[in-house]
Amino acid sequence: MAVDFQVCFPQETIAVNKVRALPGDLRVLEIEGEDFSAVDTVSVNDIEVPAFAVLSSHVLRAQLPLSLTLADVRAVTVLSKRLVTTAKSTLRFRIGSMPSKVRGPLRLSQLFLKVLFTEPGSDIYSKGLGGGALRALRTSFAASDSGGVINNFSVAVRATTRQIVAIQARNPSLPPDEKLLNASIISSAFSPQEAALSVAIEIINQSGRPAILNLVV
Repeated sequence: MAVDFQVCFPQETIAVNKVRALPGDLRVLEIEGEDFSAVDTVSVNDIEVPAFAVLSSHVLRAQLPLSLTLADVRAVTVLSKRLVTTAKSTLRFRIGSMPSKVRGPLRLSQLFLKVLFTEPGSDIYSKGLGGGALRALRTSFAASDSGGVINNFSVAVRATTRQIVAIQARNPSLPPDEKLLNASIISSAFSPQEAALSVAIEIINQSGRPAILNLVV
């Protein structure tokens, strides 16, 4: 039996309400937010801070990354240790020091992303497998065509959905929460200036439980 190890971690993004420099120390930020009871990482401008300390459920202090000054601060992101696939989730890909098996909706989410970004023909055991999302995006990114970018990615999502449903139909032993029922894009935005597509994909398993995958590609 094949075993999938977890490499996709959908972490909850904690709302940040206020950021200010600590009086007397411009290298330390004081951050106020909704619930800091289970903070995993703090990032400034997408750079993880070298150290942080949670003072209370609503206040933490974080040291600025060495490459940044206070004037550089544009965005502060606080991620929770909680693994949830909701509209507040941020996807992180990593292999931990002690890899663990993944099951249920998280396994389905990981499978969907793997197939979505697999190039057709690249899998020697299944040449037709793959949504080809990256290849579809390269063409439209080059043309800076917002409508084309979103449309091409939608085509890749639909192709991925069809392939997974067809493959899983041949495996009746899969539990319902690991079997795909449907997937669709619920929001999308393309920035020509940054050549970046932000998209939220809702996948629904055969237990009827939805999961939202937030991607920036």
